[in-house]
Amino acid sequence: MMKTSRIFKFCIRLDTLARQPLWQAGLDYKHRSGHGVGHFLKVHESPDIGPRYEKEPGSWLKEGMTVTINPGYYNEGKWGIRIKNTYEVANETVPSGEHFLGFEALTLVPIQTNLIDKTALTDKEVEWLNTYHDRVLDVVGGRLQQANKVKELEWLKKQCAHI
Repeated sequence: MMKTSRIFKFCIRLDTLARQPLWQAGLDYKHRSGHGVGHFLKVHESPDIGPRYEKEPGSWLKEGMTVTINPGYYNEGKWGIRIKNTYEVANETVPSGEHFLGFEALTLVPIQTNLIDKTALTDKEVEWLNTYHDRVLDVVGGRLQQANKVKELEWLKKQCAHI
């Protein structure tokens, strides 16, 4: 069973996967899809996830790296959307025994579902969002419960409700 939210081969060009849904609509974004965190404490650090950055083998993701994933789209002068989260790259066990990696969320904050057009989501996307919110509620909610933060826990439960 997978322990991470997505699995991928260690040398895959992840930027292509991140952009695919927008490309299908004839859209794109001008920034990178993600970047490393904490090496020299700059805003954008290696490894970079983006079309100009994934060319060298050294830029590939490895177990234990911390990265952001932050695709987004901006309709200039009108609106935009960008969800940025921080993940740890983890080894993933698969039945074939092949080497795969996955992302384990480190930033556990609810995603505002009232801002999502739920009719535009696939069943797989709904499942991912509900699973993510279950983890947020389990980890953060558990801490709130231990601290007897009743009002805050009730708020979190509402934010993490399945869609």
